[in-house]
Amino acid sequence: MRPSTERSARWAAGLAIAAVGAWCGTPAAAQQPHEVADGFRDSARVAWLDVGTRCVTALRTGFVTPAADSSCRVVNLVALGVAGGVEWHAARYRRDAVVADSVAADTLALDELALFARAPAAPDARLVWHLVRDRDFEFLDTLQWVGTSRGVFLDLRICLNGTGGCGNEYLRFDGERWRAVTQPFARDLQARLPPDHRLHKGRWLDVATLTGIWPVAAPGDANCCPSLELPFSLRLVADALVLLDAGPLRPHQTP
Repeated sequence: MRPSTERSARWAAGLAIAAVGAWCGTPAAAQQPHEVADGFRDSARVAWLDVGTRCVTALRTGFVTPAADSSCRVVNLVALGVAGGVEWHAARYRRDAVVADSVAADTLALDELALFARAPAAPDARLVWHLVRDRDFEFLDTLQWVGTSRGVFLDLRICLNGTGGCGNEYLRFDGERWRAVTQPFARDLQARLPPDHRLHKGRWLDVATLTGIWPVAAPGDANCCPSLELPFSLRLVADALVLLDAGPLRPHQTP
């Protein structure tokens, strides 16, 4: 399959998060469902001085065709906070990777986030999670560290390029390891709407209180401008955000 064709197919299937480990190093076979699992070669210790000066993650494009060339730069390195007795840091990388065959070449503009754990003043750190997105399609907009009574959350806002549509993905540190958080509540919210109403882009969720507002498009609304919104509250069950309560529908308040 040509790179451009393969790229389109990958986009249609959705881009997946590459999750590479938990701080304790529990073998992947012993992990619970939804846990951020170890098992990639770059889930390893790296020199701390390298983390902020060069890209220490392995190149992963998601293509069968190997990259013919690549370059990478560090955008920033941010200290997030302390949890589980270690410091947590996030590095943002921008990588250009050329994927080519005998007929065509495709340059991928990759947006990468790498999460590192470091013992205080240690000379090295461990890469425990690695996210890769193709910026031609979607990109990581913001990253927030949120302390809650349910553990620390990482709130990742990911946006589709050119549409203005964004969504959030979450990781939760339970005191020992990071776990991916699923969001089945969206399906349940849609089921509560009247016929011909639909959830629109622009959802807001306060992770600390698990309360939020979701814009709702009613029949006749322009694609840009939903006329309603649905307040909701959630609860955390295992590693899933499930619906606790919702409604009533009310006029949408433009931020």
